[in-house]
Amino acid sequence: MQTESPISGTSEKAGLQLDPEAVSVESSTVNLIPAPTQSPDDPLNWASWRKATAIFTLALTGLFMSGAPTANQLGYVVQAPLYHKTPNQMSYGASASIAGFIAGPFAYPFLFGLFGRVSVLFWSIVVLFFCQVWAAEMTSSGDFIPLIMSRWIAGLTGSVAAVVGNGYIIDTCFLHQRGRLFAVFELSFLFGAVGPTTIGGFIVQNQSLGWPWMFWWTCIALGVCAVLVFFFVEETNFDRLNNTCIRPQGSYLAQRLTTVFTGWKVIPRSQLSEMGSRTLKSFEILIAPVTIATGLYSTMAFGFSIMCQLFINIIIQLPPQAGGYGFTPQRNGYFSFTSWVALLVAWTIGSLVNDRIPLQTARRNQGVWHPEYRLLPLVIPGLLLPIGLGIYGAALEYHLHYMVLALGQFLVQLSSQLSVPICVNYVTESFISSPIEVAIAMNAWRLFLGLGLPFATEPWIEKVGPGWAFGTAAFMMVAAGLWMIVVAMKGHALRRLQVSSHLADAEDGAVVS
Repeated sequence: MQTESPISGTSEKAGLQLDPEAVSVESSTVNLIPAPTQSPDDPLNWASWRKATAIFTLALTGLFMSGAPTANQLGYVVQAPLYHKTPNQMSYGASASIAGFIAGPFAYPFLFGLFGRVSVLFWSIVVLFFCQVWAAEMTSSGDFIPLIMSRWIAGLTGSVAAVVGNGYIIDTCFLHQRGRLFAVFELSFLFGAVGPTTIGGFIVQNQSLGWPWMFWWTCIALGVCAVLVFFFVEETNFDRLNNTCIRPQGSYLAQRLTTVFTGWKVIPRSQLSEMGSRTLKSFEILIAPVTIATGLYSTMAFGFSIMCQLFINIIIQLPPQAGGYGFTPQRNGYFSFTSWVALLVAWTIGSLVNDRIPLQTARRNQGVWHPEYRLLPLVIPGLLLPIGLGIYGAALEYHLHYMVLALGQFLVQLSSQLSVPICVNYVTESFISSPIEVAIAMNAWRLFLGLGLPFATEPWIEKVGPGWAFGTAAFMMVAAGLWMIVVAMKGHALRRLQVSSHLADAEDGAVVS
């Protein structure tokens, strides 16, 4: 098949069954970018069910791996007396997890080069499983520091599925499919910050279970994920230049055992210098101008949503005379469904617009593709996020009805969840041959602000009040939104400014239709 061969609905030669609605934007044809090879081992040629099963497994695993380290957020008020700490000090565990989320991925390229992505993912789940057991056993008054340590180590492993998934989407999917898949995958990962927390709120209210079950139940979920990864996630180690692939031998079970337990046998051998250069590339991409420009917006959008999430989990359970709403952990759990609804709406919007708007724009430009088109859907969260932060701050400042607070929380979470997949998709397509390294860099940028906010939020609000604190955040997001307009217009120039010339690698100028 030629690089720009038009297809409609199905590509029989590539062996890929395409959803006609995913192909169609305004017309019924779209070009396959990148062009698949003739080999059935090419992940682009895998059957749709094979791709979907692997990506679903990675998304589900990412949800629980990202959520397990902070699954006790709604239990801070209940746990605090045991350790003789304040609820805000209990949130330091979330900071420890975020520190692990940021630091851990920079070791992943080296580990992937030694053992393979699937093997590292599987054993990371096992390590996280035991970290959850460790945390559940920390039930004595002197166990606060070990509890925080368990959260940090859990965070070190918590981003593996998200990083592997980023590479999986690039390896198995075409350009016209990525926007929707990044939305679904990244939002599954982000849902980990909300879903397990909500379940933890209901568990901590149940006195027959006790707060340790906020950790115990995640062990069950992680066990299921480990089984799914073992059976359904394959290495995407196809060499497109040489048209070769290392395939494990024997029965299906034997192949899976080889991939998981001796992963170095199913990946190309890498020299230590090569693995070191991959790690270095993560740092190079981290400080690339286009990554900094996009990462600043991502870290502010996600960081302020974390600030809202952490603060609401504390303030809403305080008694009214202390400025709170007097919610029980169970009522707080019900309140957190606001974020569930925001996620579902973000999933829907992202699936509808993250491919459609960029491709429609390319069609109006004679079908010529530019990665900056990926940023156009940011106009939606760019408008909603400052409004949400303003409503949130006003509700706390004037102690308005909790439904006003819920509206602000909904808009903040919706906007954050819309922003992150768009930013990750854009930077990934700016360095298309380095999706793993991009995922590591963007993961660090996304979480950077969230690392310090638990320490700064309470003193900031005590000094200026919630109205000014969240109002200032709203104005900062207005400025960040204006900055992203500049990036959308001049991103092609930013992409040319790299630490190393070999990093400049995008599908800029390709004809999509």
